[in-house]
Amino acid sequence: MTLINDIICVILWLSFQITLQYPTADLNKNDPLNYLYSAFQQSFTNIKLKNTTTGEIEKIIKGLKSKSSCGYDEITTKILKISSPLIVSPLTYICNRMLSTGIFPDRLKYSEIKPIYKKGDKTLITNYRPISLFPVS
Repeated sequence: MTLINDIICVILWLSFQITLQYPTADLNKNDPLNYLYSAFQQSFTNIKLKNTTTGEIEKIIKGLKSKSSCGYDEITTKILKISSPLIVSPLTYICNRMLSTGIFPDRLKYSEIKPIYKKGDKTLITNYRPISLFPVS
């Protein structure tokens, strides 16, 4: 999760920097895609992502809570932990490939959303909150 938090922080920092460079009055509100294109024409050569190691992936897998819940892929964290010795090298390769290419597999962007009951009348939808179940792999 540390890598994800770091990426989110970088995105937020970049958003803040763009806001400082281009005041709201300068934004073309009718065409946000052109604005984003013009704002990111330069490459960010000062961002260097280091490759991850099998040890780091193993540590992350071991740190996951052993739960029986799963996403659409039906892989639980228990299964992931048991199969860790067999899949840690391919997972490391996939993670490093995502970092080097900047491409995140579409299938890992999907989640299963389930309503979880909070309290009160079970027939009222407002007494439920959504949770997103992402694939663990």
